[in-house]
Amino acid sequence: MSTKMCRPRAQLFKTGAAMLIGAAATMTAVAQPPPVVGTASSSQHVFLSFSGGKSQAQTPASALQYMAAIDPGAKKLTFEQWLVSAGFIQSASDWTPNGQQTYTHQHNPVQPGDYGPGKVNAFAHIIILNSADLGFIRNQYIRCKPDCLTPNARVYTYLENYDSAQFARLIQSGPNAGQGDPATRTTNTREAVTIALERRSTDPRAKGRIADVAFEWAPAANGTNPSHNFAQTYAYFVAPHEPNSPTAFDPNASVDCGANSVVSIPRDTTIDEYYTWPPDDGVVPSTGPGQTLGSGNNQGVYDCVFNTRSVLTNKGTNVNRIGFLSPRPDYTVHSNDIFAPELDKLGTKMMPALCSVCHGGNIPSNIATSATPWGTTGEIREFRYLPADAVNSVFGCDDTPTASPADACQSSHFDAPPPGSSPFAVTSPLVAPDPFTAPTSAANMTRSAQEIELKKYNQAVVITQGANPPKVSAGGHFDSNGVIAGGNWTFPKSTDGTVTRPTHAVEVVLGWYADRNNPADASMSGAPIVVPATDPITGVPNRADDVGETILQNDDFVPVGWRGTSTAGLQPPGANNGLGVAPAQLYLNVVAHDCRSCHMNRELSLDFGTERQFSANKGNVRDYVFQPECDAKLGQVNPENIVMPLARLTWERLWNGINPNTNIANDGSVGSPSTAVSDTTSPINQLKAYFGQTPTSYCASQH
Repeated sequence: MSTKMCRPRAQLFKTGAAMLIGAAATMTAVAQPPPVVGTASSSQHVFLSFSGGKSQAQTPASALQYMAAIDPGAKKLTFEQWLVSAGFIQSASDWTPNGQQTYTHQHNPVQPGDYGPGKVNAFAHIIILNSADLGFIRNQYIRCKPDCLTPNARVYTYLENYDSAQFARLIQSGPNAGQGDPATRTTNTREAVTIALERRSTDPRAKGRIADVAFEWAPAANGTNPSHNFAQTYAYFVAPHEPNSPTAFDPNASVDCGANSVVSIPRDTTIDEYYTWPPDDGVVPSTGPGQTLGSGNNQGVYDCVFNTRSVLTNKGTNVNRIGFLSPRPDYTVHSNDIFAPELDKLGTKMMPALCSVCHGGNIPSNIATSATPWGTTGEIREFRYLPADAVNSVFGCDDTPTASPADACQSSHFDAPPPGSSPFAVTSPLVAPDPFTAPTSAANMTRSAQEIELKKYNQAVVITQGANPPKVSAGGHFDSNGVIAGGNWTFPKSTDGTVTRPTHAVEVVLGWYADRNNPADASMSGAPIVVPATDPITGVPNRADDVGETILQNDDFVPVGWRGTSTAGLQPPGANNGLGVAPAQLYLNVVAHDCRSCHMNRELSLDFGTERQFSANKGNVRDYVFQPECDAKLGQVNPENIVMPLARLTWERLWNGINPNTNIANDGSVGSPSTAVSDTTSPINQLKAYFGQTPTSYCASQH
């Protein structure tokens, strides 16, 4: 697979009006345009939605019922309240929504220094760019109560989400002061990850924090079953509170008023962090001791950013807009409704099913008719945490003065400066103190530097997947790095109709950290390895700035059920110009990148834990993956058809041949990928070959 890239050019959807393509959705170089799968009237329902119209059956009322079930009395309405309840901070006044924080390691019992102003107490901390499905930079923490060795521990995690584009410098003066300097923009790179962590801004002008997502693996809030843990999710809106000011909208905005709508807010103003859209009149619960909010115009911003994306008919005002998002959202954003995230710039989607698409579970069949579709507890069966998958992530750089050239932040990662501006020189640390940021400290966020924290994070996650750490009575303990060690993990096995096995997620996480000479090892005690220049199984070159790094997570782990030969004669002689695709190849080149992160949380019959199970879904793969290409060629796009992969970014990357780990930058500096329709090495054509098709034969048979 080529390691070259180009800027995205092709548009994914047919539209009657221009579609706003978000940063998270434009990460990919589109050399072989993905098939058209949506129209102007259906595009918002194509991705991250359940089929059969079930996602559309969600309403603000159903979202409210879910939140009322998991948080009766709205005791965790603010993000600070949730953080206190989970134990990440000790009091709301300790929370710093902007600027630097101190990560303190969790102890049981609590030790002096674990808590305090600007401190976050956790079992593990990582920051990565999720490059396979959503494309956000994620600052993630996880912890257990009372600790991660205690049987039936409660597990809490949260993710700060940032745009994949970051600005190394901010404009210092003039009408655009505080906005990102376009000459220093870096997108989908190690630098972007480092900037997001070091600046930790909530200002949208500087590509700051978008939203926070929090998860609990805990008993029902109503106390009905205190020994039964299940996953619950909260999504918190994050933005500076809009003052009631006529300058709240950029008078220079002419097309997309949402891009620069927030222009008048000082950086030290109140930050809204609620799981509801903040009220328009500012009447909200106090966010801390003595804090109150005055009147505001949040709804005007929502109308501009989420509800209407159109031309201003009267510049300089926040009225007289024409036209809605094409199509108009199913439910427009209103103050006090439950926050509905927008993950692919195709319109907001209701919680919690938006998360269930990848985290597991389904929408209740009675959601359109029942006043309590989520029950009295809000439990969603099979809803679980997702592991941190290094092969689908981009890590930061080493921004310390002693960094090696291979790990340091590189000026070559930045876009060319605009005409007439002076070139930007990277200094160390990358984000230096300036009038718009708090004093910062340089950080080493390379993969090597985060491997131990990554392992700890996944150890806590796999607890929510049904695995149990070694018992303390049998030697289980935390080693000097805080990693769970001392014996084998245990886990349940079930039958998927063909074999009795652990879930796909459990097998993968344990396999990532197993002894490489003993893949059945379940102790998570595998020795570290040094990243080679070329992947030994796939033959794909590893990303140059990862080569030579010491890692713990084994990117080449293949589940036992994927190590044999094809089970159903799906590779006839001569198929795909003679290219044979072994199950292990298909797993590492296609399933791991384009299927695993969502399917591993489906029920056992659909978690793709074995090649036999995957091949049994041949008909679905043809209908959901291949058929949309044929429909697009014939001009027969059917918006009711199911599309897989179900995340827009993943769909694009499957078709255009971009490996999310080795080929991430889209700054145009390294050329174009070789992803012609006939390229037999592209992921989509490997998948076709596995099912006995050439790059063009399937659609040819549909004519």
